[in-house]
Amino acid sequence: VTIPQNEIHRVESIFRNGEYLLPNPQAYDRPLVCVDIGANVGLFALFIKSFFPTSIIHCFEPVPATFALLEK
Repeated sequence: VTIPQNEIHRVESIFRNGEYLLPNPQAYDRPLVCVDIGANVGLFALFIKSFFPTSIIHCFEPVPATFALLEK
């Protein structure tokens, strides 16, 4: 996956700084179902899938150029 240069700060906030960490990930005993409205390039989906590989994530992004990146 190629992350655009102007999105690198988001990668650091989410993956390095734990911006999206859930309070108690062990408390989830079944697959998570998430809806990501305004998914941008899909960093939330990648983050959640890294902790919960069986999760189901529905991503929606209205900007066509950004949606093309999300699809990748």
